[in-house]
Amino acid sequence: MKYREIKHIAFVIVLLMISSCTNSSSVMGVLQPFMDKNNITNGAILVVPNAGCSGCISSTEDFIIKNQHRFGDLYVVFTNIQSLKILNARIGEAILSHKNVKLDEDNNYYKEELLSIYPHIIYVKDSNFIDIVEVSPENTEALSNLQIELESK
Repeated sequence: MKYREIKHIAFVIVLLMISSCTNSSSVMGVLQPFMDKNNITNGAILVVPNAGCSGCISSTEDFIIKNQHRFGDLYVVFTNIQSLKILNARIGEAILSHKNVKLDEDNNYYKEELLSIYPHIIYVKDSNFIDIVEVSPENTEALSNLQIELESK
């Protein structure tokens, strides 16, 4: 491989690494109104885009349905909603109307800081963000780890 090709590949890798980083203070700025309104000091917030990686989104929606009894520590924001009617059919009205679930029909939480085709899990402890995890094909353990976290409480 030529030096020039290696240089281009290295540049692309660095660019991808930089663009994939999520600044937790920026995310906190976006989600702070939701946290304040719901008195979220501890737990996990799932931010689920309605369009993107269909397998990742379906897995996350299944996780939400199976773990709705854990809504004490689990909060959900559905954003980039393409069709509320379809989302309601997939998730169910009981879940969508729960006080820990936010339907972001105005895309207030679909900002650059969280703009992604993948769902995100934001872990919160003592009103601070501890970790931000993407649910993606590259991170197949994200929902399993969230399950373990929720069961430990």
